[in-house]
Amino acid sequence: MVKYMKQILQHSNKIEILDVSDTHVGSVSAVLPNGATRFIDGSQTDAVCQNRIQRLLWKLFLEDLHKVGRVDVVINNGDNIEGQQLKIAGRTLMDSDVDSQIEWALQVQQKVIDTVKPKFYIGCAGTDYHVTTSGNADLQIYKRLESANPDIDFTYGEIVEIQIGKMPWSIAHPVPTSEMILPPLEKLIKQHATECYLGNAERIRVFSRGHAHSFVWSVLRGNNYAFIVPCWQPTSKYGRSKAYLTVRKADVGLLKITQVGEQLTPQIFLHPEVHLFVN
Repeated sequence: MVKYMKQILQHSNKIEILDVSDTHVGSVSAVLPNGATRFIDGSQTDAVCQNRIQRLLWKLFLEDLHKVGRVDVVINNGDNIEGQQLKIAGRTLMDSDVDSQIEWALQVQQKVIDTVKPKFYIGCAGTDYHVTTSGNADLQIYKRLESANPDIDFTYGEIVEIQIGKMPWSIAHPVPTSEMILPPLEKLIKQHATECYLGNAERIRVFSRGHAHSFVWSVLRGNNYAFIVPCWQPTSKYGRSKAYLTVRKADVGLLKITQVGEQLTPQIFLHPEVHLFVN
């Protein structure tokens, strides 16, 4: 039994969870809320129009949130904004102003909260080159969401370890390195089991990760789970895998998980429409 990590929903056998990852707000091919405006020194200036990809992605994003319905927990695996990264010489950025990106990301996550109405919100920090331009943008976003939603229990940090119902979770962004195409989740579970056996770590049953460009779900003996939230590249086919820094387009992932006792069942969103757009 985990003794030291925060515990939520201890007496709930069935728990509905929405895992959101890699919204990358600020990229020309990522989520942008309609009606967005630029912010300079905290003041709104001119309106920002969605491009074709952003209109489609925002439409599907909202439709799928409504399909998900009410959940108990929202998990955010980070990279809420694109930041000032220089992939493809910065040509993937719609606006390099981090303050504007943070305001847009807040609108996106508030829409998530308003639609699925969670009791708990858990967030971790994303990749340094996206979110640490001026402090940690992800953690700033979670703090502001917490202030705006006092009825929701927030937990956030660089990496979050928390027990949800009967299952201790580890929630983080990249693992084990941001340069890998598909992190070896089975290896992660086995290494952790060794450290737990040696007394160096509390036991974790679920490893939730973001960052990668395809969906991976692993289950080992003892109902140990590890998964990467599925991310959608709007202009490529689902499941395409390349080294992260060579990919021109940002991702966004939505994954609903139903946790019953010590069993997890995933339901993927956003992906069925990809081929319609590509073709």
